[in-house]
Amino acid sequence: RVPLYQLARFALHAASGRNEGAAVPLVDARDNLLDIIALLEPRGGRLLLTREALSPDSSALDPYGKLLAEVARTHDSVGYVDIASQLSGPRGAGAFIDDCHLTEVGHARVAAMVQEGLTEAGWLPSSPAR
Repeated sequence: RVPLYQLARFALHAASGRNEGAAVPLVDARDNLLDIIALLEPRGGRLLLTREALSPDSSALDPYGKLLAEVARTHDSVGYVDIASQLSGPRGAGAFIDDCHLTEVGHARVAAMVQEGLTEAGWLPSSPAR
């Protein structure tokens, strides 16, 4: 029932044309992340957070990027990759179909950034030199 309700709610909000701000307020996003981390850490789990990119300008999501980076800095089990810094503005050329959906090129670039972030965190082995 919840997914159906959420679908209906988001569809009605989108159709109304009203901009009610962020779907998840920052304080709730922080609480949600801390709850996830609290469940993962005792089990040895790790979490890689990524900052979402928008075309042509991701600055609307800057507060969330700051939140994600801060959470990663304060938890050893959490990594962070700033996707937006690599896909915003001219760097995003060819990466987006529209303002938020990625092309095949965009997905490949994100995958490479995630792999690099996992490797830098020590969660994946380094690629052998060729």
